[in-house]
Amino acid sequence: MRSITLAGLCVMALASCGQTQQGEPATSAPSGGGAISVTTTSLSPTRSNPPEDQYIECVSKTAAGNTTRHFFIIYAGGLKSYSSFRNYARDLCDPGQPDCAMGWQGDKIGSYSRNGNGVVNQLLVDLDSMTMERAVTTATRGVEISQAICTASPLPEGIVID
Repeated sequence: MRSITLAGLCVMALASCGQTQQGEPATSAPSGGGAISVTTTSLSPTRSNPPEDQYIECVSKTAAGNTTRHFFIIYAGGLKSYSSFRNYARDLCDPGQPDCAMGWQGDKIGSYSRNGNGVVNQLLVDLDSMTMERAVTTATRGVEISQAICTASPLPEGIVID
């Protein structure tokens, strides 16, 4: 007779997590789209009523206590990715870079990127509620959704905007 230990049960549960019965990645995206609805074609470089220039920082903490930060600059109605280390804002994507876009999805900040390993990172920042939803999709874990709280402040002093 074969016994199942607690450790063995945990391994079996982890092995089946994130997969459908057919072994395909499961998606846990909420209905209504959210960050999972962000694509390179859904984003626009401009917004009909652009907000004032500002710095947006979105912070989330994992269950393990790790902190993730995402930085955005709204400048002249457009969006830039921001490096706090260099006090430098630039376009998230290089010209012609495939599977990469940052822009407006309606009145929200949206970002989409796919890295060389096929990991898709989608962000959607709601400036009214100052919240961000992030969807990360991998072949092994499916879609993982996380939330962050955002703050807005004036542009950092001495910022260089490319």
